[in-house]
Amino acid sequence: MSAEPAANSAADRAAAPRLRSHLASLRALPILVLLVAIAAQATLMTSVNADRQAGSGFAMFSSVDFAGSRSVVVTATYNGDVVDVRLPISTTDQVDGLLRSPTDDSAAQLARDLGEFEWVEQDGRIRANTDGTNIAGFSVTVRRLTADGHELGSEVLAHAVAP
Repeated sequence: MSAEPAANSAADRAAAPRLRSHLASLRALPILVLLVAIAAQATLMTSVNADRQAGSGFAMFSSVDFAGSRSVVVTATYNGDVVDVRLPISTTDQVDGLLRSPTDDSAAQLARDLGEFEWVEQDGRIRANTDGTNIAGFSVTVRRLTADGHELGSEVLAHAVAP
């Protein structure tokens, strides 16, 4: 029985150089794959002017379209001028819903609801106040940030004007 372990260890020693050479080539495989991916990305960027993130691993997770990148812009005509509107706190849930799911109908509803408040002018904006006056002509616009990789912009998702 003692001869078998010696024979196995001699065979193992003979096979060890071959195994090491195979392992060395396997160690280089991840580096080669990474270099090929970098070369492919560089080729796409220079030959077809592709976005730097197109095809990159993190690009599938990146998007600028989420509620935090959207904005609700409300203006009104006050004394013949178009002014920005400071939204009342009581409309917070309605505005949050509009940011999450913008539709022309929900924007129109917000514009109509704002017409029920009384308003006063303060620092070039109007704000709700119990001692103010009723005004009409609210414009509600929901915009989202857009990015094509080379340029930032915005897009109107919903718009409504209440008379």
